[in-house]
Order: sequence, then structure tokens, then C-alpha cells
Amino acid sequence: MAFSLTNTFVKDDELSHARFRNRAQGLLNKASDWHRFKRIADHAVLSSLPSTVVRVDTLVQAVTLRVILVGLLGTEDAEDASFPPSSVETVSSLITKLWALSKHPEPIDPTFLPLLNQHLRALVPDTDAYPNPLDFVIPAWETMWRVVATTFAHVYKDDRFRRALEELHVNPSITQFRLQGCDPSAESLIIEAMRLHPPSKHISRSVPSLPSFLPRWMSSRLFDTLHVADVWAVHYSPAVWGSSVETFDPSRHMTRTPEQEEGFLAFGYGRLQCVAKNWAPMAAATILSSILAGLDEKYRVRAGKGIGGRDGWEGWEIVALPTAVPLWHDG
Repeated sequence: MAFSLTNTFVKDDELSHARFRNRAQGLLNKASDWHRFKRIADHAVLSSLPSTVVRVDTLVQAVTLRVILVGLLGTEDAEDASFPPSSVETVSSLITKLWALSKHPEPIDPTFLPLLNQHLRALVPDTDAYPNPLDFVIPAWETMWRVVATTFAHVYKDDRFRRALEELHVNPSITQFRLQGCDPSAESLIIEAMRLHPPSKHISRSVPSLPSFLPRWMSSRLFDTLHVADVWAVHYSPAVWGSSVETFDPSRHMTRTPEQEEGFLAFGYGRLQCVAKNWAPMAAATILSSILAGLDEKYRVRAGKGIGGRDGWEGWEIVALPTAVPLWHDG
């Protein structure tokens, strides 16, 4: 494995799964003071904004990593904790690079992972609480920054969408997050972005199946059946979401049909769905609200040709301005 993880994502035994889920749930419970979470996000934005220009994905990665470290993992008690910018940038870029390289058969440069761990340990020094920080940083950060970035790309120059996030920034609460009167709600913005850009296009599960004529002890891995959910196909199904399936339309989530309720699979389904299902959308919206608040009238956004994922953000830039001008820019 490219990251040498030791969590439930690479172990299939129930004990490892239960331990990781319990630890994750404990962290999520502590990270649900949304006023504090927003203050952490505000400081992360101030620490990450450029003096001249920065790519959108680079900024979102840095802000999200800082927030995850302090707001979720609790690596620092201070809300305005500072981290070495070089380590934040190196950790973000190396995780993304290693993830991409892991999808190809060629050998990976053996210096990448030690360098990543070295810089990550500078950010997460508690070896007792986090013997392998990547076990928690990757599942929390790697998905979160992409959700924040893709939602940003859809909403940054729409006054109505931004207003919902501005109101959340003023009142960071679950009630405000779900408030339909905002038309749309901040929640529906995040959920619609996750429908159009699911963090995982396919979700695989290996299920043991044993012929009835064989003893149970022989099951092991001999008769595992791989089940694959095509999340992308369901999220883009006109039969489920209507003819405007490729359009960013948060209003579709205000009143969902039973088929749409079951057809939103960004967090998986059933008992193995993501433990952060109820926490992550609010966290993403809060981070995004802080980014937009930090950019308002001080920076200009240059849009690229398309909305990226882990990559594909060429042309997307945030440019510091000497004077106040509108947030968006089409040139």
C-alpha cells in the first residue's frame, strides 16, 4: 500500500473496524462545537490566503488540513494554532501525489512516504494518540477538501448560494445549516455538490459466501464475493434525478422522492456507511463559509475550464487585489 495504513480501510476484521469506528465517533463528537469549529476555520483561512496568487485546490487543501488537525484531531488546543506552512503544503501535495501514483503499476519513489510522514509528524507530534497519523488524516482530509473545493466552484459567484453560506458563517449551527428558508439551504449546496462529484465513484465490499456442503472454517477468503456499487451511475441516473441530472440544482434536495433518498450514495449505504455521514456536510459547509468570508472583496477568483477532483484544477486561481472588486472574474 502506498500509505502503509493500519486502519479499517486496509483491514477486514471486525475488531479493527469497531476500534476505528469508535475512535472516529469520539473525535466527531468532540468536533461538533460549530462556533469553535468556525473560529478554527477562520484562522486557517487567514493563515493560508496568498499575498499574490494561489491555486484554488492548493488553498482549499491547506485550509482543510489545518482545520482537520485542530478542529477534528485536536492536535493543538489553541483555536489559532500555527503550523509550518512548508509542512502543510508538503503533506497536502504528497498525499495527493501518492494517491495518484498508487493507481498505476509503476514503482513509487521510496522517498515519498518517509518524507510525508516526517512532515506530518511535525504537524501531529503526539505519538501516543496518533502512532500512525495517516490512519486518520487521509480519510478525514482527502475527501473533505474535494467536497469543499467542488462546492466552492459551483457557488462562489452566485449571490443566492453565497448568501446561504454567509448566514451559516454568522450562525454556525445545524438549524441554520438545514434552514430551508435560505432557498437553498447550506446543506443542500453540499449534498448537491457531492451528488455531482461523489468522493468515491464506486464502493466495493467483499462478502464471504460459503457453499452449504462445506464446513464454515473453510470460508476464509476462498469464497469471497466482490460487490461493487456504481455510485456514479446512480447519481447521474435521469430515472432517479430527472432530466436535469447534470445540472447543479440544490433545490432538488428540498423534497426528495424515496428513490432519491436511496439513490444518494456518497456516504455508502446500510450499516457500513461512513461514520462521518452526519458530521461531514456541516463541517464542509463551515469551512467553505470561512473561505468565502475571507475572500469577500479582497480577492478575485479566476475560473478554470472545468471543475476538478483530486486533480484537474488548472486555471482555477485566487488573486489578491489592491482594491475591492467583485469576487468573480471571467477573464
